[in-house]
Amino acid sequence: MSLPIIAREPLHFDCLQCGECCRAWTVPVPVAHVKQHLQVDWVRERAKEMKEAGVGPLLPSKRGAAVCTLNTGVGETLDCVFLGESGLCDIHARIGVEAKPSPCRQFPFHFTETPAGVEAFLDPACKAVSAGAGPEIPIAELQEVAERGTVEELGDLEWRAGKAMSWEEYDGLRATIRAVLTSDTPINERAWRAWHLARTNEEPTGAYADRGVDPLGRRLVMTMLLLVFRNAWEQKRRGQASLARSLRLLRLAFGLLFGGGRVPIEARGIVVNAGDVDELPWDPDAPAIRPTLDRWLVGFTDRHELAPMAARGGGLLLANLFLISWFSRAVASAAGRDVTATDVVDGIQLTEKFSGSRMLGPQIGRGALGVGLRSILEGPSLPRQVLR
Repeated sequence: MSLPIIAREPLHFDCLQCGECCRAWTVPVPVAHVKQHLQVDWVRERAKEMKEAGVGPLLPSKRGAAVCTLNTGVGETLDCVFLGESGLCDIHARIGVEAKPSPCRQFPFHFTETPAGVEAFLDPACKAVSAGAGPEIPIAELQEVAERGTVEELGDLEWRAGKAMSWEEYDGLRATIRAVLTSDTPINERAWRAWHLARTNEEPTGAYADRGVDPLGRRLVMTMLLLVFRNAWEQKRRGQASLARSLRLLRLAFGLLFGGGRVPIEARGIVVNAGDVDELPWDPDAPAIRPTLDRWLVGFTDRHELAPMAARGGGLLLANLFLISWFSRAVASAAGRDVTATDVVDGIQLTEKFSGSRMLGPQIGRGALGVGLRSILEGPSLPRQVLR
């Protein structure tokens, strides 16, 4: 690899063997990899069992396709069919690490090629990463992972739709926002300043405390973002669009807008009342919570969340922070306790896995949900709606 590896913060990781990275993902796999590694008797037998159980084909692909989709979601939590009872990968245990699909081998490592070098970061959808678990990873090890894995491209850069941004402008803006997000000021104030910088490339005038709040707007934004979560889960759980799914989403929207509503979080096997969740105390600067949120904020610019569109990236920051607070309180509410650091780790994972940039970004522009989402993320009132 000709470009150097860059890690803007020390990266810490040690697998907790929780199995969460083997749930509710759709993994692209080259057909050549399947033919080379997965054409073995026990895999064929498992595929036959899935088909007989009505789950569907294990490795569906079109004839002649170069890549197929590993359809691994079974059960209520959508466990990978190769996830063993011990919480470890059966492919890894029975065939070897090289037989695992590349995304599985590389997770939670990500690499992005930039003019300055190949930047490395760790995926906060991994519980160990959000919890800050493990020793520091040497640059030499990151280089080795990158050389045998996938390096993504940064893509085109814009301030906002139709207004291009150079790499130098982008990197300067990112450095400024990163300095804000790693400061010692209260978390909500940091997020507010970063959002304003992403939209205007200027520091906000006035004080964070004077920004005002919008309770009705908050409920509307909560409804939209939780619909994105439910839509993402329903797609993974039951496939493509259907009338029944649309009716379930409409019922959820009605409940959230007019009566609190009950929200199923099947990824955790719980159902919570939205009103109870909203009433649960949330202080992002509490000593038990702030270190976990600080780790997530530090990674925001390192993960290039401001690309390709900085103004929308600022909206993603606030929307994701709101979702983390909501899911953290939801998990705590279901357990009958105040929010703990463990709940925040759960909140980060649920946000990143089902509702964060992975889902919010691609959903923009798709139907009525996408149009509403774009107006929220790119609108001028988001801080008043999501920051208490």
